[in-house]
Amino acid sequence: MHIVFNEDHYLDNASVPIDLKQDPADLVILSFSDSDLNAFANAWKKTLRDFGEASVPTLRLANIKQLTHNLSIDTYFEKTISKSKGILVRLIGGEQYWPYGLNYLKSISIEKKIPLAVIPADGREDKVLDSYSNLPKSTLHNLKNLCDDGGELSAQAVLAQMALAASLHFPAITEFSKVKSHGLYCNKKGPLENFPQNSKNKPTVCIVFYRSYLMADDLEPINHMFSAFKKKNFRCIGIFVNSLKIKSTAKWVEAKLQEISPIAILNATAFSAKNPETGKSPLDHIGVPVFQMILSTSKKGSWRRNAIGLNSSDLAMHIAIPEVDGRINGGIVSFKSDQTIDPELQFPISKHRVEKTLTNKLINKVQKWYALKTKKNREKKIAIVLSSYPGRDFQLAHALGLDTISSTTHILSFLGGHGFKFSQPDLFFEKLKSSKIEIPTVLYERLLNNVPLRLRTELFKTWGSFEEDVFFENDKFVLQGYKDENFFVLVQPSRGLIEDKKADYHDLAKPPCHSYVAMYLWLQIQNIDAFLHMGTHGSLEWLPGKAVGLSDRCWPELLVNDTPFIYPFIVNDPGEASQAKRRLSAITLGHMPPKIQNIDLPKELRDLEFLLDEYSTSGDLDQRRKEAIEKKIVYEAKKIRLDQELLIDPITSDGEWLTKIDSFVCDLKESKFSNGLHIFGKGSCGGSELNGLIGCLEGKRINSGPSGSPYRNRTDIEPTGRNIFAVDPRSIPTKIAFQSGQSMADEFLRQYLQDNGEYPKNLTIDLWGSASMRTGGQEYSMALAFAGLAPIWDSNNARILGFKILSLAELGRPRVDITIRESGLFRDIFPELNKLFFDAIDKLSQRDESIEDNPYKSKGDRIFAPKPGSFGVNIGDKVEGSLAEHTAKIGKKWLENSAWAYQKNGQFNENIEGLKKRLTNTSGLIHSHDLCESDLLSAKDYADHIGGFNAAVTDIQKTKPKLYHLDISSDGMPKVRFTSQELARIIRGKLSDDRWVSGMMDHGYRGAAEITELVFNLSNFGKSGVSLPNHLIELVFKATLANTKVADFLAKENKDALAGLENTFGELRELGLWKSYHNSIRYEERLVENG
Repeated sequence: MHIVFNEDHYLDNASVPIDLKQDPADLVILSFSDSDLNAFANAWKKTLRDFGEASVPTLRLANIKQLTHNLSIDTYFEKTISKSKGILVRLIGGEQYWPYGLNYLKSISIEKKIPLAVIPADGREDKVLDSYSNLPKSTLHNLKNLCDDGGELSAQAVLAQMALAASLHFPAITEFSKVKSHGLYCNKKGPLENFPQNSKNKPTVCIVFYRSYLMADDLEPINHMFSAFKKKNFRCIGIFVNSLKIKSTAKWVEAKLQEISPIAILNATAFSAKNPETGKSPLDHIGVPVFQMILSTSKKGSWRRNAIGLNSSDLAMHIAIPEVDGRINGGIVSFKSDQTIDPELQFPISKHRVEKTLTNKLINKVQKWYALKTKKNREKKIAIVLSSYPGRDFQLAHALGLDTISSTTHILSFLGGHGFKFSQPDLFFEKLKSSKIEIPTVLYERLLNNVPLRLRTELFKTWGSFEEDVFFENDKFVLQGYKDENFFVLVQPSRGLIEDKKADYHDLAKPPCHSYVAMYLWLQIQNIDAFLHMGTHGSLEWLPGKAVGLSDRCWPELLVNDTPFIYPFIVNDPGEASQAKRRLSAITLGHMPPKIQNIDLPKELRDLEFLLDEYSTSGDLDQRRKEAIEKKIVYEAKKIRLDQELLIDPITSDGEWLTKIDSFVCDLKESKFSNGLHIFGKGSCGGSELNGLIGCLEGKRINSGPSGSPYRNRTDIEPTGRNIFAVDPRSIPTKIAFQSGQSMADEFLRQYLQDNGEYPKNLTIDLWGSASMRTGGQEYSMALAFAGLAPIWDSNNARILGFKILSLAELGRPRVDITIRESGLFRDIFPELNKLFFDAIDKLSQRDESIEDNPYKSKGDRIFAPKPGSFGVNIGDKVEGSLAEHTAKIGKKWLENSAWAYQKNGQFNENIEGLKKRLTNTSGLIHSHDLCESDLLSAKDYADHIGGFNAAVTDIQKTKPKLYHLDISSDGMPKVRFTSQELARIIRGKLSDDRWVSGMMDHGYRGAAEITELVFNLSNFGKSGVSLPNHLIELVFKATLANTKVADFLAKENKDALAGLENTFGELRELGLWKSYHNSIRYEERLVENG
């Protein structure tokens, strides 16, 4: 037997090797920053011009980002570094960001006796980095200060010091001036001492940027913004900083902004600048909107070809982390120039090059937010948009956990007290249902001329002529909506609904249909000041286009047209909120989820609980009495068919029965469910929610706040009404989340081993973006734990640096082969996690372990997702053909929308046969659920994902797979159930408790829709082949349509919901999924039956 030890691997090993093809030179300088390297290039060239070639040592420059693969390092060090006479490395993040390179450098410097300086580039002292250097401390200190100063002259001084250390000649530097670490800037005059007092009557925009751009003369996008704002009659002032995190700089910036009093701030620095003590950054105190402008580190061509839009570094630095400060996404303003190799330095010099089309969009955003600040409320035009998602007749004004009708009524009444006008807020919904807005197709054709030709072509190719649109009538589109004083109130059309209602209208890769485009283009010429989209979520942020870093050829960007977008959003859904923030530049105003309450056990289960309690205290009773209670418990459980729900195999003993029954009853008793819907602006955080809304509509900065569930010990979630943010994707999984993920894996394996007598060979794990954000990556951590892997974190900032492979001895079991099926949102938000898992399984395949203990010895794709740019499984509602045919179509659709496999280069390639091969041997699917305020029947997505997997694997294996539901809603206490058991728990608890139905009945039309939606979602599980015992469907029927009080309520409040409920039960019966014993299930017929 071989003893194989633990191994540590770092993320820098996951890139593709390259050869920089540089010849040896006297001095070599390595840095992560192009601005650094450009400054050294300029300094060397200036010295060459001033003193001649004979006086200047030769120089090589390289970006460490190009030296992240071990083979790249080996090649470069052998060809170039090993033959140099002096080496300087400027490193961001410390030793763990480049461990292989640093150790190799130290070895070479000792062996070849080459002077080596390794200095930190993030303003901190770093004794660990000092230990790699072989220069005196005083020299290192001086080099660090000079590099921190930046610029051409400082770079010359650094070159002179390195030349001296290497015993090389370098001309004496006599001219030396130092630019302050922070200051004011003007594009015409450069650094300024004081804020100019002239033109104070003009609104001022402040641009904050890095001092290194100034010192490297890399200011084209900054200078362009000055000129562009001037043409719009704004004045600009710049503030340059080394870092907004330096206390003295932060204090100076805060004071200077008070003096300047800008109407908006454009921030070009990366990351978050929030002070943990105050909860604000120095940019936040004056209360004006802060826009994050992105100076992309990619070239324009790469961006144009990339469906995601931004590379992972830009995504973290300029999108995800700035969201923590509540900044509005301003979009890309520049790209790196096409790199040309300097023949003398053999280094590609690259600078930021402005992208004028995109900068104009940012300027438009600033102007429109400024208009909200300066216009009187009575003059503003606000478009209130209610969703029709997911496109069913009874689901008008749908939103997750929000009563949009009562919320809109309450908001309109509240805004009336702030100068906005709207007649009869209480009647708005009745008027909306009967009102129409007409958009002539002649006008639409004219507006389409502003749409890029490629998008117009796709639009007509996909949806045909105007006449084929379902909302087309007599040469116009007739849409649901109306105008009332300050407000347009509209229903968002279905994004792809056409008259024949083909199932593929859900295909998110397709453009929106004509009526959808017409509504948003029409609103643009109404000169609206802001969108107010009511609730989670619409379809606008899911339209085709780049995931982040959008262009005007992306549908969301085109239709929003830089208009302020205000989006009341449920606070526990960070993933989908981030989609709106990144693709619509939205302010996502968090609102509370519905209240929750404990389940009240139904009578038959209370009787069982009494018997179980009696049995547990029967130790002193005679044996016959104890056996009698035991038999009574089993009898009562069978009578209510718990054996079908608990999937108990033919009983081997009453003891086995008792354990299962007791566990189910206790589980149910401890369960919670949501009670009713939230009304925006009401409840414990009502005031703060309304304050956030009016703040947006008056053009103010909105404080940021974390997202998550307030019912998972997250006291920081309240107050809601703040601009919610998600997580730094580089810090996922967190250390606490990994511990929880290990517990989840352990609990699953314990139960699997108990049920099956062996460990699982191959498991499929369902990973969702929002859930991973809420839990800090518990589900992903579980996947790592199954494979015998653990993350390595940076001790300074808790970011993920790499992974550890645990030995089989430490693991104490075989590794479990994991297939990841991730959502489109997870794919786009967490590219580094895919990179880490891919590299980890590659390293596992190289271990000296048997394939029985290590199934990763067998190579193949293991990470699957929807096609880049697409989201969801996109399964239609309509049943076509027999149940078996429909289930097969569901399975095929799931496969098609899951078949894109992650590759080494970070791209996804279609590999449906590879996915089928993985599913051939899967032991089942694990879906985790972390919210107690929602469940598997709260949304159709659960049935699409879980049921789609079930249908696909059933077709492949010709037998139903195991579907596991891992309940992690109570943190630290994971519970494993089968999906059918979880559905039974929901029905027995939620629907058998009159309070859930009563809570929904308090919300009129929307509550009626929620009741029907729950039953509809349950039916989708059945239609995809998930087992639904007949008596459970009967329980649902009795709690809803057979309940006269409920049926009367549906008939009064939402007739479409009543019809939807009747049709759903009718379909279940017709498909043979429910054997009904009722003469009639339809409301009108039952009224006649009952007299």
